[in-house]
This record gives sequence, C-alpha cells and structure tokens, in this order.
Amino acid sequence: MDRYSVEFSSKNIIPAHIFKVWDLTSSRMGILVKNNSAILNHLNVGEIMDLKYHAPDGPKAAECLKTEIKQVTKDDEGRFKGHHVIGLSIIDSL
Repeated sequence: MDRYSVEFSSKNIIPAHIFKVWDLTSSRMGILVKNNSAILNHLNVGEIMDLKYHAPDGPKAAECLKTEIKQVTKDDEGRFKGHHVIGLSIIDSL
C-alpha cells in the first residue's frame, strides 16, 4: 500500500483525526478507531466521504480521494480488541 495515513476532517469532525491505514486483507484497507472515540458517531456504513490520504513522502504528497465506509465492526476479542475496525474503499480521486 502506498498510503500510510488518512485524515478525516470536516465541519462535523473537529479536530481533524489522522489514522494509520492498515491492509485488512489482500484487497481491503481500513483503520482502527478506539471504542470510546467520538469520531465513531460520524462513521456510517455506506457513507461516502472526501478523505485526505498521506503518502510516506510527507504532507506535500497528500491526495484527496472520495472514499466509502464499507465496514464498522467492533472487535471485542480479536487482534484489535478495544477498537472498531473501519473498512474503507476508495471510489475515485477528487
């Protein structure tokens, strides 16, 4: 994966949140959000958001991409215990 973090920012999400992008499977990516994070109130399956992805080259290499929230799953016992796994799917560049 050539993107290592994603930034969520909008008038509804203050302050902006930046999360590490994880390879969930060979074809899916996502982020981990702590169970008590207020941003969970703004992440709904099927919602399409304009997100800023940052590459390893730093902030100048950021790219805005239209992204669909594909999954919001609470992990109570697995590898990511204490977090929600948020599956993301890039639809198109802006």
